[in-house]
Formats: sequence, structure tokens, C-alpha cells
Amino acid sequence: MENTKYYVVTGANGNTGKLVANKLLEHKVNVRVILRNENNREHWEQLGAQVVIANLDDSSTLIKAFENASSIYLMNPPAYSDDLFERVEKISNAYIEAIKVTNPQKLVILSSVGAHLATGTGNIITTYIMDQKIAKLNIQKSFIRAAYFLENWANPIAALKNNPNQLSSFVIPIDLKLPMITNEDIAITSVNEMLDISSIELNKTKIIELEGETHISPIEIANILSKLTNTSIQAQPIPRELWPQILNKHNFSPSTIQAFIELNDGFNSGYITWEGGPNVISIRGTTSFESVLSKLLQIKTTH
Repeated sequence: MENTKYYVVTGANGNTGKLVANKLLEHKVNVRVILRNENNREHWEQLGAQVVIANLDDSSTLIKAFENASSIYLMNPPAYSDDLFERVEKISNAYIEAIKVTNPQKLVILSSVGAHLATGTGNIITTYIMDQKIAKLNIQKSFIRAAYFLENWANPIAALKNNPNQLSSFVIPIDLKLPMITNEDIAITSVNEMLDISSIELNKTKIIELEGETHISPIEIANILSKLTNTSIQAQPIPRELWPQILNKHNFSPSTIQAFIELNDGFNSGYITWEGGPNVISIRGTTSFESVLSKLLQIKTTH
């Protein structure tokens, strides 16, 4: 039987998972990435990772993926064309069944601001569901509650190609400052937690509220983009009555559209916020928002 311990990454082809896996490889530890299919197998193997093909809602395939795991990075991949809530139930249950069989040392779970709230948060309810289930496991675990993703601005930035002076915003009013976070800082924090196994005792749960360098508004994001492009870009609120038809263009399921509307309402009203309290650790990332927005602009110009 193999005794080598692995740092296991779910969602390794996704926005945060690929960064987590790459940073673990930089630490020269044994990395195993979980993929849904053979796409990118060769890429990961060339980088030095072990690859396991598994369905995240199938515990029988996850057991193989979780064998000999030291730490596991767990996340709920977006599936916006499906029923978000039915899917997270299946994935969470499969995770738990596989974890109980394989007994890894530690779990690091990608969660969200507002994940302590059971209702009224739209998509974030999926993190509430998964967190509540995993919290019951008798194992070391760190929940990374991430702020509003700065990379959520990728689509509005891409739309500048057709309307170079207008940055459309679901965040209303456009001077509303929200805590935001970059994928880079999520990966840095997650890897630090995965590698730090000895510092917390068995069954110790750590909750980390993770945000970036500052709270930022759509107006301020537009100002940064204006500076980077040497163009006048103005933030423009998207009228709420237009949200359903705009979201419908992305092939979202009806339940996903309603979840996104509730999500945006929750942020805009101030309902979705940090839990805080003595049992929560607050961390600020160090990645420059301007550097990330610059990269998103570069992507826009190459497509």
C-alpha cells in the first residue's frame, strides 16, 4: 500500500483550484489534482502532479482521489445551468462519505462572506449548506470565507470592447464600497492553511474571513480602469428590472437566475456581510487590485 501523503485539490482546472495546485507544486510537496475528465491531464502531469479522474458527486470515485491525503482543498464548482442547491447537497454528501473512509488530516474549504446566513443570500446558500455539513466532521478544518470576487468584474470588463466608456454594474449604488478579494489571495491563504497541519488540534475548526487590500466601489474600479486604459470609463448601474433578461443570456437555470438576483440584492442592501466575533480570524490579502484589473483588461484585448 502506498504511504506517500498528498495534498489534494478539487476543481483544479478552475479559477482558484488551479492557483492552489500550482502554489502547492512550488512548495515541492506531493500534489494530486482531481479532474472531471481527461482534459488537461497531460498539463498537470508535466507539472509534476498526480491526476485522478473523479465525479465530485460520486463518493466511490472520490475515495480513490482522497486516499493518503494530508490536506484536501474542497470547493463547490459552479454549475449554473443546473439546480445549484440540489447539486451542492449531492457534492457535500459525496465529500463526507469519502472523507469518512479515507480520514485525511485536514480540510480547507472555499466558503464565502455571508456563509453563516441560512437564507437571503442567493448562491451563497450553497456554501452555507456545504459548510454546515462539513463542520460536523471530527477533523481539522479551515473555512476560507472569501469576500466578493474581484474577478467577478471580468464580464463587465470584457464588455468594454463594445462599449469602451461604460462599466456595467450589478453593485448599486455605484459608490457602494464592498470588501473584495482576488483569486491569488484566496490561493495563498488556502495553501498556507493546507500546509499548516500541526498548529491546530483534532476537531478544531478555523473560520477565516478573507478580504483584499481595501473596500472598493464600482466608481473606484472604473477610475482604475480609466487610468490603465487612458480612457474615460464610467460605472453604470444596471437597472434591477433588467437583471433577469441579462442573466438569462448566460444559459443559467431559472433557479440560478433567482439566486443571482437574491445575491446582488443581499450585497446591495448590506445584508450579506461578515459574521465577525471572537471565533473568526480576519485576514487581508496583499495582491494589488490594480494588477488584477490590468490582467483582466489584457484578457479582454486578446478575445
